[in-house]
Amino acid sequence: LVLQHMKTGEKQEVQLPENSEGIRYIRFNPVKSSFVFASKVKNEARMELYQCQLSGDNNANDESKQIWTMTKIQLQNHKMNFIQGCAYQFSTDGSKLFIKVVPSTTSSTPPKEPVSTGPAIQLVEKGARKAPGRTYQDLLKNGYDEAKLRYYCTTEVLCIDMTTTAVKGEEPTLVPQSKGGHLIQSLNSSPCGRYLLAQLTTKFSYSVPISRFGKDVVLWDLNNNQELKVASIPVNDEIPLSFDACSRHPRGYRFHPCGTGGEDDGDDTMTTIMFVKATDGGDPANDPVDGERDALYCQTIDTDAFTLHEPTKFFGLEWRYSDLDFSESGMAIVEEYRWKDRMERKWILNADGTKLRMLWERSWEDRYNSPGEPLTRRGAKGQYFIVQPTPTSIYLSGAGASSVGDRPFLDVLDFGSEE
Repeated sequence: LVLQHMKTGEKQEVQLPENSEGIRYIRFNPVKSSFVFASKVKNEARMELYQCQLSGDNNANDESKQIWTMTKIQLQNHKMNFIQGCAYQFSTDGSKLFIKVVPSTTSSTPPKEPVSTGPAIQLVEKGARKAPGRTYQDLLKNGYDEAKLRYYCTTEVLCIDMTTTAVKGEEPTLVPQSKGGHLIQSLNSSPCGRYLLAQLTTKFSYSVPISRFGKDVVLWDLNNNQELKVASIPVNDEIPLSFDACSRHPRGYRFHPCGTGGEDDGDDTMTTIMFVKATDGGDPANDPVDGERDALYCQTIDTDAFTLHEPTKFFGLEWRYSDLDFSESGMAIVEEYRWKDRMERKWILNADGTKLRMLWERSWEDRYNSPGEPLTRRGAKGQYFIVQPTPTSIYLSGAGASSVGDRPFLDVLDFGSEE
């Protein structure tokens, strides 16, 4: 493992653990000069977790005195669960490391296949609608498949304080809200590091993949060990076949990256959750509502009462929502798309969600004339923000496709003067 300083070009080799067969899942701390990785133990079906951090004299004028040191993070008897990808992630402020582990109550052997699985029984939810379905591979087929999915994907979450626990070798703490295990689809840390937005699988289906299973969106308060249900989403098996169709339920839950954590940083601004909802029921055959098919909403958290305020509309879109990026000033760029003719639009938004101007409307298949994508980099509290050299300009980077090959580029777009 070799680390190279980007400015000086100086390299340092870090010796891997003696019992290592190789490493993977390197994750850098979003704030501090450190990273973690998993090491496969020789001749064992087990992974160990290590931290590398820059230590020594922090004098910027003599970086040769700073060296990378490696320490093992003690997980005691906990076993990391990599079934759905990397088992760990940092909080946005870099102070905590969250690790998905196999619950201690899980059996050492998977469930045995029964002699007969019996009939495959599925229940129709109240209020469900008839809809044509797509064909997928490798779906659940019976109760035995459900039992295997629960066995392999059920996890608890450990929390390691990277400022003390990881350094002193203390035992990590279990996030109380995860006790007993959940089928976790995603974990999203708030900008202040106090909250986790978790999406937990609650209902299975034999007709759609796991990404469309029923789920609960919950908010975990790591300070007070409280849980707040944000939304309960049923199985998404009613989406029309059109590629411009989407779920009729709220989707795309995330934290507002410019939000703050209230009492944690001395600011009384509330942490904000954002989500998207189709105003046309997710069906492009329906008429748009007030000229809009998608709308993005903001829902603030009362940090004292630990309750959610009513959602407020942030902005609406004529086409389907695709992506949203913010700058540290609060300005945002939102992208919408229309699949039937492969068109996309990008809008610049003010901090309050009002549209400032359209950046462009174009076909995403026209690679030769692609203007590029807004350049982002990690900023305050570990969040990624659009880079602005001036208040009215942004950087655009792209592959630069041409008839003679790719010519990567970096441009500056001044949306104040349209240059």
